[in-house]
Amino acid sequence: MKIWKIESKSMYYNDILDVKEEELPKFLAHNAKKEYYGEPREIPKKGGKRIIYSINTTNMLFDIQKNLCNNFLSNIMLPDMVHGFKKETNYIEFLIPHLEFYGNNNYLRLDIKDFFGSISKKNIRKALKYYFKPNDNLSDENIKTLVDRTTEILTYNNKVIQGAPSSPIISNIIFRQLDIRIEKYCRCFHITYTRYADDMLFSSNNDKIFQESFISGVSKIISDGDFYLNYSKIIRSKKQLSLGGYVISDNIRLSRNKLSDLSRVLFYIENHKDYRNDSYYNDLNTFIINQTGSESLKFSGIYSLINYFTGNRAFIISILKYSQDSNFCNKAEKMLCRLERIILRLNNSLGK
Repeated sequence: MKIWKIESKSMYYNDILDVKEEELPKFLAHNAKKEYYGEPREIPKKGGKRIIYSINTTNMLFDIQKNLCNNFLSNIMLPDMVHGFKKETNYIEFLIPHLEFYGNNNYLRLDIKDFFGSISKKNIRKALKYYFKPNDNLSDENIKTLVDRTTEILTYNNKVIQGAPSSPIISNIIFRQLDIRIEKYCRCFHITYTRYADDMLFSSNNDKIFQESFISGVSKIISDGDFYLNYSKIIRSKKQLSLGGYVISDNIRLSRNKLSDLSRVLFYIENHKDYRNDSYYNDLNTFIINQTGSESLKFSGIYSLINYFTGNRAFIISILKYSQDSNFCNKAEKMLCRLERIILRLNNSLGK
């Protein structure tokens, strides 16, 4: 039986968390959490920085968070327009609703600022309370205690931490009502809406989508949940949109920049004088591809190279299933053959 409403304390501790009630507090103590999350590290990113924690997957709190997700949170239904952090959906399906047969769509991408960091304990409690059912076995006082315990399981230093197994699913649950309100708002203007994590994508044949009043309306809705737009990342586009390495219009294909970078690496490897020298790859620590007028591509050894090629291979295969562009498909299939030859060569070199 899939549980999406908690009806008793025994259900919560035994069937959901699989931990004894008296033992849970010690796993939620500050020092225990600090040991689980580790020291934060700052990772530079375009336009700022990202805080990353080194999650200790051997810690009991990791199992508790996984159990909470698998046995409870993942059973809560999410709206159809949500595609990030959701089973049996992916980034391409986030884009598909925005395809337009004649390629005449207008596109708007809005980015939510500090998506995980904006999720407050107050809003977690507010969202979760609905999924605890008061009855003879679960009093209002019990519900408050369990909701507070669940909130502590999901947060560290009053925040939802990116990298914890429970963070993606709770972010969707917190945003659930906002998604529904945004979709209703969009329906008034014949605008299509989908969301993938902090990316909100809108498309329509009319120009309302580009008006500040429309963006302000979306901003007002998400501010009710303590979320705010990153105005520096707004993208407006007519007839086609390049996003996440994909280009969408009447079809979906890989962007020119994505293919260009991959072509550079393929060409370099295929024509490098040491390409067929296995010992070259075995001793590889840093591999840099320079090109005039372009950013350097840097790989930290052979495993980094293999991951890059296998990741791009999966990327291309995923798009071929949806693309109707015969010219792109022919190019992509040839690139797949080149990728597979090089991946095989690099893997073989590891066995030498």
